[in-house]
Amino acid sequence: MASARFPLVRVTWLDPTGPTVKWTKLEKLARGEPTTIVSIGHLIRDDDILIILPHLSNDAEGFGEIVIPKGVVVSKEILAPPAESHL
Repeated sequence: MASARFPLVRVTWLDPTGPTVKWTKLEKLARGEPTTIVSIGHLIRDDDILIILPHLSNDAEGFGEIVIPKGVVVSKEILAPPAESHL
């Protein structure tokens, strides 16, 4: 199973918020904050540019990947290490 080759991780990251869909006072817009997101999946790429997490995977295919730039990552926690190969 391909997913066993990759660690299962929980990534907390910041997602840009907006745009507003109505006229809003500038004072309120200036208080805006990004949304904190928590994603769980198998970490298939981890380098200086981005992290990719497919939520569902089987043999050699993934589905529902999320590409997260490292600059918005707040934390990354390994929930389960990759399984050892017995080949």
